[in-house]
Amino acid sequence: MQTMIMGADVTHPGAHSGEGTPSIAAVVATVDERLDNYLGSMHLQKGKIEVITDLAAMFVRDYWLGLTQHTFLSEQEYGFVHSKGRINGNLRAGAVIDQGVTSPNYFDFYLQAHATVKGKARPAHYFVLLDEMNWNSNELQQFTNDICYTFARATKGVSSATPAYLADRFYERGRCYLRELLEMAWDRPAHLPVDDPGLKQNMVDYIKDRAELWKPSVGASGVNPWHTNLDDIMFYL
Repeated sequence: MQTMIMGADVTHPGAHSGEGTPSIAAVVATVDERLDNYLGSMHLQKGKIEVITDLAAMFVRDYWLGLTQHTFLSEQEYGFVHSKGRINGNLRAGAVIDQGVTSPNYFDFYLQAHATVKGKARPAHYFVLLDEMNWNSNELQQFTNDICYTFARATKGVSSATPAYLADRFYERGRCYLRELLEMAWDRPAHLPVDDPGLKQNMVDYIKDRAELWKPSVGASGVNPWHTNLDDIMFYL
């Protein structure tokens, strides 16, 4: 079965960024049978919007696995989960909690995929948004645990699914391309006044058209700001 695993995240400008600085949406997806080569696409969008507004344009294949969204535990949830069994103060690697503190209306579960050498391990909380493969809970939880052991920068399991980690790494790379705006080291053009109600979208369009701001690399093309020679490798690691 042809399958694509995706990870997506959005990074936003901080309080000290230039007015109208856009957010950066980052998407990574596997393109190989081993499910370990994650290539990426990166788009600018209006600042402080968490939803990716142009997701369909950021990938071209239409192979979907059960899509999950992950968060980390609140303090109350953390206490309940850790009351269910411990080793050196932490759960065993691969521990799953799918009842008691989970939603009565949705398919969600807590998974601690990693073993902690020091300190407290914090399980990730997964919500299944769509499952078109009709996996049962054990199959999906086992697969989620397995891909936590495919993060290329670690020899052990990581605390959340690899595509989520890689999406975070990818958008951090994207912030490098907008460093001047994020650090207020760039002067906003006079024709984009602060009181312009369309400032955020105008800034997105303006930056996309300015090679020195979004595409500083010679050879960058399309929507991505890096050289086309990097399109087929995980350069952002």
